[in-house]
Amino acid sequence: MTALPDYLLIAVDDWHTHRPDALRAIINLPSVEAPATPGFMYSVGIHPWNAADATPELIGALCKRAADPAVVAIGEGGLDRMRGPGLEVQLPVFEAQARIADEVGKPLIVHAVRTIPEIISMHKKLRPEMPWIIHGFRGGPEAARQLIAHPGIYISVGSRFRHDAVAVVPPSRLLHETDDDY
Repeated sequence: MTALPDYLLIAVDDWHTHRPDALRAIINLPSVEAPATPGFMYSVGIHPWNAADATPELIGALCKRAADPAVVAIGEGGLDRMRGPGLEVQLPVFEAQARIADEVGKPLIVHAVRTIPEIISMHKKLRPEMPWIIHGFRGGPEAARQLIAHPGIYISVGSRFRHDAVAVVPPSRLLHETDDDY
């Protein structure tokens, strides 16, 4: 398992945002085809809410776009029990994105809503080489402990988080994001 690359640790202050003009940030592209502005850093992926739309052609387009140097992370991919198609649809799409992240050597930004056990199970199954960033983490201390027990999993928090959960995360595994807070 690799750690986050030094060049990203130096260059990034905001690990997940949707603000298209954010500096020192990884901006989530709204689609695989969305244009990228030179000089900015991006993530690209298939959100779990859209997993039902993940045709083989879309996965292929994601794989191709993932090689773009402006794309520094894959995602946000993940699992969501509260919205989108069922987990049986979301799981293979999430797995495909995790594999793409490893193939292109870029971290995976993970959307996880009430699916920490499934995320951990997938992490154990895949044994990824690239780090996974659990973005927008709002869970409690026990969920945080379960996640950080796995090398290569980082926790990213925005403006809403539980202080007791953040307190158990080592500073080296804790990241900041703005997500939609703008």
